[in-house]
Amino acid sequence: MIGKKGQKIESPTVHVAIFVLLLGLFIIFYLILLPQAEREKLLGTGEEYYPEGYEEEAEEEEKEIILSVVPGRVYPYSRGTEKKNLASINLYSTMKTSPIMLADTIIVTRSFLVNKYKELSFDLDNLADVESLGLFFNTGNTKGNLVVIVNGNEVYRGRVRGGDLPITIPVEHLKKFNNRLILEVSHPGIFFLSTNKFIMRDVQLIKQLSLENKVEFRSFVVDKIDSIRKGKLGFFINCLKIRGEHGTLKVGLNGRNVYIGKIVCDAGFIDLDLIKSYFVEGRNTLSFEIDKGEYILEQARLELNVEESKEVRYYFSVDEKKGDYELKMMFEPIDEVKRGTITINGDNLYLDEYSDKYKKDVTSFIREGENYIKITAKNEFVIDLLEIIQE
Repeated sequence: MIGKKGQKIESPTVHVAIFVLLLGLFIIFYLILLPQAEREKLLGTGEEYYPEGYEEEAEEEEKEIILSVVPGRVYPYSRGTEKKNLASINLYSTMKTSPIMLADTIIVTRSFLVNKYKELSFDLDNLADVESLGLFFNTGNTKGNLVVIVNGNEVYRGRVRGGDLPITIPVEHLKKFNNRLILEVSHPGIFFLSTNKFIMRDVQLIKQLSLENKVEFRSFVVDKIDSIRKGKLGFFINCLKIRGEHGTLKVGLNGRNVYIGKIVCDAGFIDLDLIKSYFVEGRNTLSFEIDKGEYILEQARLELNVEESKEVRYYFSVDEKKGDYELKMMFEPIDEVKRGTITINGDNLYLDEYSDKYKKDVTSFIREGENYIKITAKNEFVIDLLEIIQE
C-alpha cells in the first residue's frame, strides 16, 4: 500500500506473522531444553516414564505385612538321659600326729651361781592346723625340778613323772616361725654346795594336727532348663576312719537341701532324686558336706532325664479377608535340606526345602479373626525371617 507523499504503509498481518514466528521459535527452544521424559510427556510421544523404583514402591504399597517374626533356631523333639561322671569326693575331719625331733640327749644343770640351760628353736608351718603340742622325752638321772619356757612363757615346773608326759604347750603361746624353747633345772636353793641336774633323751615335740576338708563342690552345666524333667545323683560311700559315731552327710543342689542323714558305710550304691525346680540354666553346683569322720564318695554320677523340642507358634489377626495371602520364609544358609511341618489354623504344609528361601500361597488357610501358624521341625535349622503378606 502507498500512502500520502509516496510513503509505503506496512500491513498489520506482517506484525502478526513475526510474533507467531518468534513464539514458535521460543516454544521449540523450550522443548529442546526440557528433559526427555518431560518433553515426551508434554508432546504425548513415547512410553510413560516412571522414576527408578516407582513400580516396586507402588507394588509394595499394595501389599500388607500381616505377620513378621524372627523364629531363630528350631529343632525336633528328642528324649533321653544325659549322664555325667563326677570326680571322687574326699571328705574328712580327722587328727594327725606329727613328731618334731629336737635332740637325742639334753643335759641341763644348775648350781648356786651357774645355770647351764638349753635353748632350742622350732617352726610350725601349719600353725593354723595345730590342735595341740606336747614336749616328750625319756628321763635319765634327775635332781631338781624341770622348768620349760616357751617364747618367754613358763609352761611347766616340777618333778617329771610318767603321767606328766607329754608336757602340754598351750597353742596360744606359739607362733609360725622361730619359736624359742628353754629347758632348765630349778635352783638348788639353800643347798648352795649342791648342783641340780636333769637328763633327757630322745627329746621331741608331738604335734596334733586337725585336718579338715568337710565340704566339696562339683559343678555341671544345663544348656536348656526347659528340657530337664528330673535328675538323679548316685555314689558309693567308702568309710576310711570313724571316731565314735558315724558322721552326717548333707547333699545340696544350688544351695537347696537334697539329702541329710547319718552315713551308713555298707549301704551300697546310694541314689538321690533331684527335683526339677532345683536346677538352673547354666552352671549348677552340687555340695557335699560332713561333720566328722573320713570318707570318700566314689563312682559319683549324675543322670538328667531330658525331653526337648522347639516348635514355634505365632498368632495374628485378619480383620477382613481380601486378596491373596503368601507365606515367606528365609533360612540361615546351610548345605542341608530343611524339613518340617507348617501348620496354619490346623491345616498342614510340609516343608522339604534345600533353598534358603521358601514361598507358598496360603490364601485358603487364612480366616477372618484370630489365626495362628506353627512350625514343627524334623531336623535342626535356623529361620531368619517368617512373614505372612496380604497381596
